[in-house]
Amino acid sequence: MFNNIIMSFFHDLGSKISGAAHRLGVKASKTLKTGTKFVAKHADAVADVAGVVGNVAGIAAAGLAATGVGAPVAAALAGVSAGAKVIEKGSRLAGTAANTAMMAGNAVNSARRGDIQGAIRSGTSVVKNVKTMRKSRKK
Repeated sequence: MFNNIIMSFFHDLGSKISGAAHRLGVKASKTLKTGTKFVAKHADAVADVAGVVGNVAGIAAAGLAATGVGAPVAAALAGVSAGAKVIEKGSRLAGTAANTAMMAGNAVNSARRGDIQGAIRSGTSVVKNVKTMRKSRKK
């Protein structure tokens, strides 16, 4: 009888831990999927803004440097321009990576459903995106 109580206790405890771990995994998966969609959707906008900021700061830095009046300000603006260009490239890479992750997920889901043509289409898009990321990383 005592063994049955202990076995029942540990069985219930194991079931509760397993259920909690499963729910946590589902929440983490949904959060990751939502975050990936957000990055994919907004990365280009961030990159565009950073590109404009970088261009304006670069032009202002060149103008100030040419006049010789504000060398320290020109140097600071040149730094801002360089930083904005890094943010622009990073945002574009992040957007491409997020799109690639979403397409890879689509390929897996298509394969699970038995949609082989859909899986191949999504897989082809994944390969194209990876090649694009490799090229842009080398630049």
